[in-house]
Amino acid sequence: MPTFAVKFLGCKVSQADAMLARSRLLAAGHEEAPQEEAELHVVNTCCITREAESKSRQSVRRSARGGRRVLVTGCAANLNAAQFEEIGESVTALVGTADDVAAEVAGVAGPAVSTQRSTRFRSRASHPPGLAAS
Repeated sequence: MPTFAVKFLGCKVSQADAMLARSRLLAAGHEEAPQEEAELHVVNTCCITREAESKSRQSVRRSARGGRRVLVTGCAANLNAAQFEEIGESVTALVGTADDVAAEVAGVAGPAVSTQRSTRFRSRASHPPGLAAS
């Protein structure tokens, strides 16, 4: 069974979006695990300041070490997905509304986590509903 960890950076909206993605992964049968053990990391990013964007990229880089699969969501991904996908082949930025991206996270994770890149989902941004901040 694929394992995952969800991280969020930034505000309460980021936390709510991250929790929505988490709930979709759990509903799809994935198992939550500590960050060090998870096969998939979902990083919900922030872009309120340049420093926040920099911390978002840094968090994605840390998560991608060792080829771990990383799905990047949130406002920094919506603003500039390419800055995350340039980090490596195991990184996929998902762009769209919180509901659509949460569904896409579960779909991309699929029944088994693979290292193949998915096509990016594109839509507009919106926001819906604890875990640890990065």
